[in-house]
Amino acid sequence: MKTKNILQRALSCLTERRLPWIVQQWREAVAYKTRRVLGRDIDYYYGESYAIGFNTDEQLRLRDAMGACLCDILAPRSVTDYGCGTAGILAHFEKKGIAVLGVDASRANRKHARIDPSHFVVTDLRRPYVPARRYDVCLCTEVAEHIEEKYAATLVSNLVAASPTVIFCGAPPGQGGMGHWNEKPHEWWVGEFAKHNYRSNTGLRDEIRKRWSAIPEMARYTMYVDNVMVFQSASG
Repeated sequence: MKTKNILQRALSCLTERRLPWIVQQWREAVAYKTRRVLGRDIDYYYGESYAIGFNTDEQLRLRDAMGACLCDILAPRSVTDYGCGTAGILAHFEKKGIAVLGVDASRANRKHARIDPSHFVVTDLRRPYVPARRYDVCLCTEVAEHIEEKYAATLVSNLVAASPTVIFCGAPPGQGGMGHWNEKPHEWWVGEFAKHNYRSNTGLRDEIRKRWSAIPEMARYTMYVDNVMVFQSASG
């Protein structure tokens, strides 16, 4: 225990001195690998450095462009984003006067949110959550793989409770990444949503892929294009 505490303090000092990006990445990799053993809360792994990473110029341009594409294609009056990070995608909708709700388990992400903090709910998506209202669209992009398989059914239940249309991205096996506890084939998620009578809309998916592919910053983040799926309630 003493050795662990000394190591954590040393790593904190390294980060505070702003040594190269690779040092911070190594620190975060260690944190992810020891998540279950140490029993730390979510803010320990998705803390300040994680939140700040969402707010780089490149990330903000990427997420604003993703939001713009979705706004043009879907023309929603309200949008929620589950696992929203600092809500960079939602910021595009909010600027247009569209009702938004950001949902994320990290208090650091709320602190650095790009939307009105009063429109940001901090909650653990591994537990049941039902918003006060339904939204036209619910986003959940590159979040599902960070949630253990035993909580996947709860995540999907939360998403379908939020909206009749879910824009979803989940990493498939082999994609890799820190904190990826549940990489599943796309077909697996199709089956999970089907349990709630939600069907895959491949036409809408392909239109989103086409538009997102044209975003210059997407060249480094092709997983969004590769993994995007659209699920819609069969009952409307």
